[in-house]
Amino acid sequence: MLDFRTGLLLWTIQAASMGALLIVVWLHGLKDRHFLLFGLGLISHASGLALVGARGMIPDFLSIQVANGVTLTAFAFFVAALRRFDGNTTPPWATLPPLLWITGNLFPFIRDDFSNRVMLYSVSAALGFALMSFVIARGGTSSRRYRYILSGVWAIHVASNLLFALRTWQQNPQGFQDVGANSFVSIVGIIGFVTAIMILAKLLIDRSEERLKELVRTDPLTGIYNRRGLLEVYERLRSIPVRERPVLAVIVFDLDHFKQINDTHGHQAGDAVIVEFARRAAGLIPAGGVFGRSGGEEFAAILRVGEPRHAALVAETIRQSVATSPVATDAAAIEVTTSIGIATMPAGSADLDRLLSGADRALYVAKDKGRNRCAVWTGERILSVHTDTADLIDDQTDRQVAALRILAKAASDEHDALGS
Repeated sequence: MLDFRTGLLLWTIQAASMGALLIVVWLHGLKDRHFLLFGLGLISHASGLALVGARGMIPDFLSIQVANGVTLTAFAFFVAALRRFDGNTTPPWATLPPLLWITGNLFPFIRDDFSNRVMLYSVSAALGFALMSFVIARGGTSSRRYRYILSGVWAIHVASNLLFALRTWQQNPQGFQDVGANSFVSIVGIIGFVTAIMILAKLLIDRSEERLKELVRTDPLTGIYNRRGLLEVYERLRSIPVRERPVLAVIVFDLDHFKQINDTHGHQAGDAVIVEFARRAAGLIPAGGVFGRSGGEEFAAILRVGEPRHAALVAETIRQSVATSPVATDAAAIEVTTSIGIATMPAGSADLDRLLSGADRALYVAKDKGRNRCAVWTGERILSVHTDTADLIDDQTDRQVAALRILAKAASDEHDALGS
């Protein structure tokens, strides 16, 4: 049977090895800082245990006060890792467990008394497990089932540590051999640690799968949806029963003369134009709508709107935003325009093939008529509006509003025809 020091040594090596492995994983993807924080937590835990195991060979201050403080610091890393896992920042209260231990040891009646030190450490550990249980239960990682199981495991740790503190207070022991609940707490700790590692591994695997799925439907240059992602979102938007937004709209965009931009200013400047256009357009898409890159210099938006004219408003706003503000690149400030095709149908009877075909046909007309304009597919005909025609409609009206009047009327005619 293993003696205490040998068992502690094996436990220390295992925890340190797992921590080092997680740090190596983090080095292969520096954005995933939760791997780093989990790794530092395990190494902190292992370092504290190593100091405890060296008791008798090093000063008591190192093997007691420093060792337990380092071990409790692991809770701060674990809480920070769980928060980072959900995309949140580290709260100041994550450091409460080690701070409680440090503060308590400032008082001689605690620092110099075995029973009081054990009670202080147990309460500090219980606090650490309580914080972890709270964070994982409120987080959004993986399924609720696994999060609640892990929260329950750590809640059991809270109870066992508080029980240990209570037994210590009742017995007033002068050494661990005098504490009746010592073996029970050790067994709970080992089982709980192994269980927590298994569930955390499951959560990390689930997160990796979610990220892989996200990469499949995301454009790597701009970070917005790619064509596959747009098609997936279309099904969700079509099925949402939103009475105040009964119309489904597809808007397609094509950057004008993009090949010329690449040939003149270089591909890096072309990429900068694509990224900036995606940023501006995505920022102007209403809540609930999606914007993506369907390929090359082509983009698309899918919206649920109240009326077809609302889709025309979004399209014209994006066109104006791009046309009136050059894109700053390392090569030069580049003037960019976009041609836009719009198609709408009642959501209940919407057909993606018809919407895409209609929007593409409208886009073709917009480009054929001179580019830098919107065109609307009305089901029977396609109406293109040149920005200069706004002055002919109403001298007192803003160019954008005047163009929208024509687009809105055409889109409304289309909606009435398709809905009948």
